[in-house]
Amino acid sequence: MDGGVAKRGWGGLVLAAVVLGGCQGAEWSAPLERAIAPRTVAPPAPKEMAADLPAGLPRAPETIVRTWDTTPTAQQGVWFSSLDLEKVQAFYRQAFGGDRWQVASQPSDPKSGAARLFLVYEKSTQRWLSITLSPEGTGTRILLQVSRLDRNPLPAIAATPTPTPDIGIPEDPLKDYVQDLARLGIRSQEDLTQPVRRREYVRWLIQANNRLFADLPSRQVRPASPRQAPRFTDVPASDPDFAPIQGAADAGLLPGTDTRFFPDRPLTREQLVQWKILLDVRRPLPPVSPAALRKATGFTDSDRITPAARSAVAADMQLGERSNLRRAFGFRVQLQPQQTVSRIEALASLWFFGTATDGRSASQVRPPV
Repeated sequence: MDGGVAKRGWGGLVLAAVVLGGCQGAEWSAPLERAIAPRTVAPPAPKEMAADLPAGLPRAPETIVRTWDTTPTAQQGVWFSSLDLEKVQAFYRQAFGGDRWQVASQPSDPKSGAARLFLVYEKSTQRWLSITLSPEGTGTRILLQVSRLDRNPLPAIAATPTPTPDIGIPEDPLKDYVQDLARLGIRSQEDLTQPVRRREYVRWLIQANNRLFADLPSRQVRPASPRQAPRFTDVPASDPDFAPIQGAADAGLLPGTDTRFFPDRPLTREQLVQWKILLDVRRPLPPVSPAALRKATGFTDSDRITPAARSAVAADMQLGERSNLRRAFGFRVQLQPQQTVSRIEALASLWFFGTATDGRSASQVRPPV
C-alpha cells in the first residue's frame, strides 16, 4: 500500500515539474525544444576542382570548375555557373566584344534551351577558345576548350561578307548546305546529282571534320602517312585518296570493311550513316536488336538494314533535327538502306558534326586563309 502511494506521489511530482516548467516561460522549455526539434541541414555548396587554368580566361560570375584536362596541344574542361543560360551568354558576348578577341562564331538567336557556341581567337596569345553553353537545371553548363596555333587562321574581319560560291546546280533544298561547305573549300567538280563514290565521301568526311574543328586537335582525324602499310589491297599508298581512307580506317570509322575497300563503288545510305555517326557521338555504339531498331526509327523497311548498320541508324535517328539521314534525305517512313547517295546528299550530311548540345555547322566556321 505504501509503495503504491510512493509511486503515485513521485509521478505527481514529475508531472507537476513539467507543467510548472512550461508555465515559467522559455527559460526551461526553449532548450528542450531546441534539443528535440528536427534540424534542417543545408546542402553542401558545390566544390571547385583545383585546376591550373590558363591566365586570362573570361569566367562568368558564380562559376565553378568541375573538370579540367591538359594535353600537349590543348586544354579543356567543364565549368558550371548558377546563372541562367541567357545571363551567361550575355556575359561572354560582352567579354568577347573588345579588341583583344576576334570572333569567328557566336550565338545568334537560337531556340530557348538550345546549346550556344562561341568560337573566338585571342590575338595576343594566339590561342583559340571554344565555349559551348547549355542549360543544366536552373544554371548553365560551360564546355570550354583552349588550343594554340602558330598563326591566326581567321581572315581579317571585313565589312563585306564572304561571297557565296556558285556550285553550279539549280535551286535545291540542299543547296545552302553545299554552299557553306564550298566556302570552306569542300566541294565537288563533278555532277552533284550523280551517285557519290565511297572514296569521295571518305575524303570529304575527313576534310569537313578537320576544318570544322581546326582549333581542336583532339577532335581531328589524322590522315595516314604514305609510308604506312596499306590496310586495303585496292587502296595502295599511291592512290590519291590513300591518306584519308587509311586514316579513317585506322581511326575505326569504317566498320564492316575487310581487306578490300572498293573505293569506286557508289555509297549507300546505310554506309553513309555508319561512317559519319561516329564523328557525331564520338563513342562506340552499343548493339541494337531488330525490334529496338524498328522502335527507334519507325522505318517500315528496318528489316532490310544490315546488322552492322543497325546501331548507326538508331543512333542517328536519336539526334532529332541534327540527324544526318533527316538532313540529307528529308522525312521518310522507308530508309531504302541500299539506295545510292547523290553527291549533293553526301555533302549535306557533312554540314553539321555533333549533337544538339555539342556540335558545329559549316555556317559557323570562317573560311581558311
